[in-house]
Amino acid sequence: MSKKLLIIGAGDLGQLMAHHLNQSNDFELIGFLDDTKAVGDIVCSKPILGGIADIEALYSKKDFDEVLIAIGYKHLDFKEKLFNELKVMNIPLAKFIHESVILDSSAQIGEGSFLLPWVVLDKEVKLGSCVLLNTGVVIAHDTQVGDFCFLGPAVSLAGFIKIAAKSFLGINTTIIDNIEISVPIQTGASATIVKNISTPGLYLGTPAKLKY
Repeated sequence: MSKKLLIIGAGDLGQLMAHHLNQSNDFELIGFLDDTKAVGDIVCSKPILGGIADIEALYSKKDFDEVLIAIGYKHLDFKEKLFNELKVMNIPLAKFIHESVILDSSAQIGEGSFLLPWVVLDKEVKLGSCVLLNTGVVIAHDTQVGDFCFLGPAVSLAGFIKIAAKSFLGINTTIIDNIEISVPIQTGASATIVKNISTPGLYLGTPAKLKY
């Protein structure tokens, strides 16, 4: 039996999530919550049911079973705040894994995470809560990705890596094995990280260097 699902955020990311959820037999998307749109507006053939403040009332009426947070990489602090508020309200978060994902049986995926097509997770990979892996992300064995991280298309992570929460890795970023990123960072397209990172900021180039 499919679960009734609500998405917080009806922007580009929410619409991308809706596209894939509407093709899944595991979920029935009932609509969106979005503070920037009017109740009754239609997005991806689904209605805006209210703003974020309405979620507890909707859940108490059993209008939905689980929720996903569609907040992009520019607002990861806000995503964390919403997550914590949902936990206080005991509202469960969904976990979506596209049918094309290659997932080792030992991999662990946190609640609220969303895995897009052609992702590969190897042995003992651990994803935190509300992690988004875009199309074609490949993560090798024994690598850990922290809560609220957002990985762009074709990101490649070797083995034994640790990535701090709320990091954004841009498209085609590559990180060699045994690297620890102990603070939230952002990377530009095709950045290559070959050393441990302990200073937050934007990293660009090959090898990647701190831009600001």
